[in-house]
Amino acid sequence: MDKKIALVILEAYERDVGRGLARVGSEVMKSIEASSNDLVELIGRRRTAAKLLQLYPSDEKTNMIRIDGLTRNNVGANIGDRITIRKISSQRAEKVTVTALEPVPAIDERYLGDALEAVPVTIGDNIMVPYFGVHLTFEVVDTKPDSVVVIDQETIFSISNKGPGLIPTVFMYSSIESLAISHLIGFEIEDSIRQEDKEIFLVLRIRLTCGEFLASGEFQKKMEKGADMRQIFSRYKEMADQEIHSENNKLLNPTEHKESQFEMLQRVKFNILERWGHAF
Repeated sequence: MDKKIALVILEAYERDVGRGLARVGSEVMKSIEASSNDLVELIGRRRTAAKLLQLYPSDEKTNMIRIDGLTRNNVGANIGDRITIRKISSQRAEKVTVTALEPVPAIDERYLGDALEAVPVTIGDNIMVPYFGVHLTFEVVDTKPDSVVVIDQETIFSISNKGPGLIPTVFMYSSIESLAISHLIGFEIEDSIRQEDKEIFLVLRIRLTCGEFLASGEFQKKMEKGADMRQIFSRYKEMADQEIHSENNKLLNPTEHKESQFEMLQRVKFNILERWGHAF
């Protein structure tokens, strides 16, 4: 029988960001019969995986787990939420197919294997790849074998288009003021129409920037016949604007608690997509 335990999420150590790691205390490791470098499944609103490491001795606590913003996004949870973890077996990733979540430059797909070596992934995960001072964001759409897999330098990567083609529409919004100030969050929202058989979907892509970091995500909503696309876009844009305005106010009046820009962008992106999902 699988040994499971529920843990409260805290932010990752800065050195762990982007490495697909989860840190827990020694007692937690014993309770699930795991050791450092074992693979664990994280179960929240969705499921993802991470490589297990122990907390620093000075930080040894029970019933808590430290994971970064990207992992929290993939498991569908925020700091302070409770998720369940269990030890799982690992398999080498023979092939991973990804789709870019924003325009990317011409890139040798072999670079992805080098940049993501030892990172565990599963279908539906977002992954970020450092590239000449910025981070490229992809979604994992297929793996071979079809399970949680661990990337190595021999993993074959393929970058594909995602689903049916998108029809661009005329609505786009950019927060020019925020984009001009490097330590604040800037954002753009762009919409498209996706048609599948006789159904029409409004597709919104949001792109957040802060300093050198970038986060992006996609949301879609089925449209009823005769729906006012401009009005709907305006309402979603207003919700995103409120979230980012609130966050930028915090950045202008910082407290002792500090998040990395990467962590903050992932959290804000998740909050916006979650608000959109519960709207209307």
